[in-house]
Amino acid sequence: MTGGKIQDSHGSGTLSDGARTGGVGRGHNPDVSDSDASTPTRLGPIALLLIGVVVVIALVVLVWLPWNPLEGDAGPLDEMLPEDVDVAVRFEPRELALSPLADSLWRQEATQRARSAVDLEARVLGPLRAAEERLAAATLGLTDAPTAQRDVFGREVVIALRGDDVLLLSRITDRARALELLRRLGGEELRQLGLYLDGDLAVFSREGLPSVYLARFRDVLIISTDRNMVTGALARGAESVARTGPAGPAPFAEALQTGRRPGQRMLFWMDPARVSARFGFGDDDAPDPDGETALDLWLSLFPPDMLGAAAGELDFTDRERLSIALRGEYGAAMPERVTRLPNGIPGSAALLRADAARFARPSETVAVSGLAVRASDAVRTLVESQPPSRRELIDQILAEDGHTIESVSDLLAGHLEDGVGAVVARLDETDALDLETPDGGVVQPIPATLVLFRLRDPADSDSLLIDLADEAESLFGAALNLEPQRLADGARLYGLDDAGFGLEWQLLQPAFALVDGLFVFSTNHAYLERALHYRRDHPADRTGADTEPTLDLLLRGDPLRKYVEDQRWDFASQATYRDWRAERHAIRKELDDGESPMTPDDRQHYEDVRIEERMARVAAEDWPAAIQSYSEIWRPLDVLGDVELTATLEGRAFRIDVQIDIRR
Repeated sequence: MTGGKIQDSHGSGTLSDGARTGGVGRGHNPDVSDSDASTPTRLGPIALLLIGVVVVIALVVLVWLPWNPLEGDAGPLDEMLPEDVDVAVRFEPRELALSPLADSLWRQEATQRARSAVDLEARVLGPLRAAEERLAAATLGLTDAPTAQRDVFGREVVIALRGDDVLLLSRITDRARALELLRRLGGEELRQLGLYLDGDLAVFSREGLPSVYLARFRDVLIISTDRNMVTGALARGAESVARTGPAGPAPFAEALQTGRRPGQRMLFWMDPARVSARFGFGDDDAPDPDGETALDLWLSLFPPDMLGAAAGELDFTDRERLSIALRGEYGAAMPERVTRLPNGIPGSAALLRADAARFARPSETVAVSGLAVRASDAVRTLVESQPPSRRELIDQILAEDGHTIESVSDLLAGHLEDGVGAVVARLDETDALDLETPDGGVVQPIPATLVLFRLRDPADSDSLLIDLADEAESLFGAALNLEPQRLADGARLYGLDDAGFGLEWQLLQPAFALVDGLFVFSTNHAYLERALHYRRDHPADRTGADTEPTLDLLLRGDPLRKYVEDQRWDFASQATYRDWRAERHAIRKELDDGESPMTPDDRQHYEDVRIEERMARVAAEDWPAAIQSYSEIWRPLDVLGDVELTATLEGRAFRIDVQIDIRR
């Protein structure tokens, strides 16, 4: 080859490089036209050779590369889920990361403290970056190595729970498919990643952690703590892409909105019965001894283990408010108290909440609500919410007179309209309690519960007082004082001669009031008096109270955080519990085994000193550490502002909407 020309073997002429591409080379040989039949004959072998090279390269690429670029996607992720999962959640991490609310939550001081508490950088983010660096080395520079945020967990993710196991399905990019290059690593390199191969699966195994199984199906990465969930997802994925017709309706398909992008929302489906069984909800129908009757009443009417499947979403589009919607139906086995819920109670729960808000002093109020339930159910729940020991005594006393709690509740409820308003208040008196030291906690920090009813006949309130006085001693262990304290706006406040609940229940002091056609019960006399004074100066605000929910609830962030903090003594008491009798026996056994020559008095003194030292160590070290630990556990509550919740029951269908304000 010289001068850019190629001499053919017959010496019939030359063909410039340009002739091969139809360029200016034709100008040097006018005897060769575009229609000359010899041109294809000369170019044919070259073209075939080039095509052959391309085919060989393509075959090598397809064989060597860990994925088939033509294999397509895996179809809807929910079709790969087992139908017996307890919970399924679908979202797009990249879109959520762009949400102003998610960004605000991530930057919150409380969130930063939580990340620090779990050592997120050392336990998760650092190892993730290290794994990405090793994966980059594994690709040998032949492809851009995948990253978790961009290629593995950035597009679409579905997470499902079944018992103790977790299944994660993630829509990955072509870069992430290069993860299968791991199969080309040696055993030592895999061990550095904490991985080993088991057939079609990769297994992540580290000492002290449960094994995690990984596999890929087309453009989906499958991760689970259960091997069977991974192999099952692989099989269902294969069935999905092979199916010619539409898939049968999975229980969660509609909830996860197959075919629609979640955007800045998290879509979820759950089986409340399985979830409640898993976490122990609904196992005990006993009333709460702390007197949180509004919550007790709600759970007694709507127990989670009686609900059918539920679905909903979390909406992160608002910068300062998280919205949650939950909808579903009751299962076939509906409890009697639910089936007897009235329809069309006069006045909605929203109006009842507005009336209750007049008794809700802002500095103390944790929750204010309206609840459309039968008066008899509400009265019974109030009585049943007393301390357990007192509750058992009530049954015995009533039985002696041939009465039951149900009969007494029906008697009192006969004077009252259905539907109640309720206030749960964290009492100002709680600030004076010693909840920091082991010797504190003598008085329980019980919140006050105030419940208001409308009288059926406001002009005949005396008949209610007579029936209440007849039963007061049986129900509350003290007689009702029928000489009221009269307030400026005409309200009449009634108390008991002696609550009789003991020092531990000092903040449980039942009281009653009649005002403007309302009958008001409170678990704390002092709070009811303060609430009546507050009501006098605050007219009802019924703005937006024209809806018809079954429950309308407001939780106030600041008092709620204080109420949670009030439980720190109980937490520390349980966390630092020591069986001192057993420890004293252990000290005695130690002396006996050592055949100590001490006299009995010396032995007793030795035991006492050792026990006192241990008690001092608990008080000086263990107890403060437990208090601090409790504070850190609940630190994320610092981001919460007010929470509004409405719940509506129509027939067997229910809908719950929650709006959570986020503090900046």
